[in-house]
Amino acid sequence: MLTFADIESAAEVLKGIAVVTPVLESPLLNAALGFRLRIKAEPLR
Repeated sequence: MLTFADIESAAEVLKGIAVVTPVLESPLLNAALGFRLRIKAEPLR
């Protein structure tokens, strides 16, 4: 079973290698939809 420690370990290995992609959110859109929507903005990498 995958543990949080496994995830932390993998994050440490990928630090400086993996590119962080911004995640965008709109409070106005969230309110209109009735739930929290996050968009991973791949073109902004």
